[in-house]
Amino acid sequence: ACPTYLPWLAKMFSQFGVVVFVFGFVVTQGVRLENFTTIYPLVTSGNDTRIPLTLGLMVSFSGAYITASSIASVQIALDLINENSSLLPGYRLQYKLTDSQCNQTVAYDNLFLKYVREQPNIVGLVGSGCEDATIAVASISHYFNITQVSADSGAPVLEDRTIYRRYFQMIPSESSLPIVYKVLLTMYGWHKLHTITSEKDVFNKVLDVTRGLLNGVAEITSVIYNNANPQNSIDYYIQKGMLFEEDARIIELAMYESDARKVVCEAYHKRKISPKYVLILRSWYLDGWWDPANEKNYILNCTKSQMETALNGALSVSLDTFYTKDHSLSGLTFSQYWKTYSQRGEELGLNYNRSDPTFFDAMWVYAIALNKTIQDLCGTTSFASNISCRDSVENFSYSNNAFVDRMFTHLSNTSFTGITGDVSFTSNGIRSLININVNQYRFSNTGVLELVYLGYVTQTGEINFEETESNETLFPHGIPPDGTISMEEKEIELSLTIFMYILAVLGLILVSACVIFTAVFRKKRL
Repeated sequence: ACPTYLPWLAKMFSQFGVVVFVFGFVVTQGVRLENFTTIYPLVTSGNDTRIPLTLGLMVSFSGAYITASSIASVQIALDLINENSSLLPGYRLQYKLTDSQCNQTVAYDNLFLKYVREQPNIVGLVGSGCEDATIAVASISHYFNITQVSADSGAPVLEDRTIYRRYFQMIPSESSLPIVYKVLLTMYGWHKLHTITSEKDVFNKVLDVTRGLLNGVAEITSVIYNNANPQNSIDYYIQKGMLFEEDARIIELAMYESDARKVVCEAYHKRKISPKYVLILRSWYLDGWWDPANEKNYILNCTKSQMETALNGALSVSLDTFYTKDHSLSGLTFSQYWKTYSQRGEELGLNYNRSDPTFFDAMWVYAIALNKTIQDLCGTTSFASNISCRDSVENFSYSNNAFVDRMFTHLSNTSFTGITGDVSFTSNGIRSLININVNQYRFSNTGVLELVYLGYVTQTGEINFEETESNETLFPHGIPPDGTISMEEKEIELSLTIFMYILAVLGLILVSACVIFTAVFRKKRL
């Protein structure tokens, strides 16, 4: 299945004068860690005498959010890095792969058992597969002098540098998402927002920011659920009919895609769908996520057609990086990367994920920082021939403060053009925000549900629509009401008021006359 926003990419490529090709990117069910070599690249030739430097690569093959498809991006990046003679001369960069299963406990085990206790020592970590695993690992990885670069997490809690001390993030924080909610509510005169929010940090913390930003702008009602508690789970709210606020028409879904399937299905049955309602979702769900066939843990009470009917007209928001048309530091444009990535992904049997390009750039972040760190320790001569340098670098230990301090400094000062645009970090280690994009689910002319790019939010608080998009294409049936009861005061002219008073007085006189007449002549007969 091709990415649902592929028409937008195709349009973008055509604008750049690039021939658009058909992506044969097929989902292979049941892809597991065992299908891949733990170390990449594997050196089979004795001609390569370079000394290996190992990065940890922790992705998720299962769980609430799957990022295993990033392996294709990482392998392409490593191939290019190792072919670049100006980067890490005398060394070969490789990864050691683990599966976090998007689970905190498993992620902890990977860190301790696969990286800290086993050889070779890793000079940095890319991952850890999803917010739950990333939050867990990033909170303790610094105790082992391990820097960490995440390419798939955006939880606001990760902005706290006092806790996540050597952590960097390739995706802007989701704490920026409420900006687009404020823009939408202001543009369309909505004064009420209902949120259905998972208690997970990545969603719940965003709700706190939303409440603060929309204070005085809109009324916010919310259902905050926790699937670990049967009496507070998403299933409980659905069974009790308590999922939706009675009058709310603008509804945000802040949750992983498995729960989103349940909510969208319930919205279909309750008819909380376009054009009278507006659902707002995250854009980073996997391609075709709404298909009931993708759910392995329960039977969804909706068909694929019903799910698509419910999603038609729904909005999605994303903190997207900009896919540059120029050549990146790697030497590739985004379209060149995409062609290679699609071929590699098909060979490996992997599905597409929106964060995969950021994994590519994350490897370059590490390659550049490692190169500068080694130059600091070894000078600009041949690195591998310097004995003291070799002791500091290739025999890196988790007590090597000099190495990790330099790595942290160079990671903090990252600044280059990647395939996802300009790459730099804030003082908290978070990717600098580029765009907040607005998208909409729509049926194409051929009846296929697509995620259509509408435009991006400007600094002046408006949506900068694509040339073919507008309020009319966004809401062809008119802007939906928000569900609030509105009262409008109108001033009546004095002359009309006097006239109505006179009519009222005359009416009273007439009624009084009728009463008197009836009382006087009640015993008379015609």
